[in-house]
Amino acid sequence: MNSDEKMEKRKKAVQTFMYDGLTDKQCQAVELLQTGDYTKIQIADMVGVHRNTITEWCKMDRFRAALKECADEKIQQTLNKLKSRSAMATDILWKLANSEDKRVAMEATKYILDRNLGKTTSKIIVEDNDKDDKDIDIAAEIEAMKNGENPLDIDF
Repeated sequence: MNSDEKMEKRKKAVQTFMYDGLTDKQCQAVELLQTGDYTKIQIADMVGVHRNTITEWCKMDRFRAALKECADEKIQQTLNKLKSRSAMATDILWKLANSEDKRVAMEATKYILDRNLGKTTSKIIVEDNDKDDKDIDIAAEIEAMKNGENPLDIDF
């Protein structure tokens, strides 16, 4: 059995599980809804039911579960496709980082570094763990600092 046959067999097994307990029309509606290309009214016409029927089906737990399973499966297929092509994408990105065009090389290098080391930021997050919510007279504190005092007990 080749890889295409295995994929087709897996797809049928997933669909059998996904659509268990749904009618053929409901299965068609799930597939059409999942594309995002059609309105519920258009889907009702395509499937051959009243437009309110689609709305009612969307309230059913099993129908909603099938929609979620279908979405999850499409996401998994997309991730698998991306993983299978990641080496090729990495090669292309590396070639761009070594490009003669300095702007292209810089952007590709920046992208590689940001993805691997995290994007740099100038934002500093300070957590105040002091639960003592006393009011502070800023003007008085500044004046004390001018006089060489450290009124806020800040370690510099």
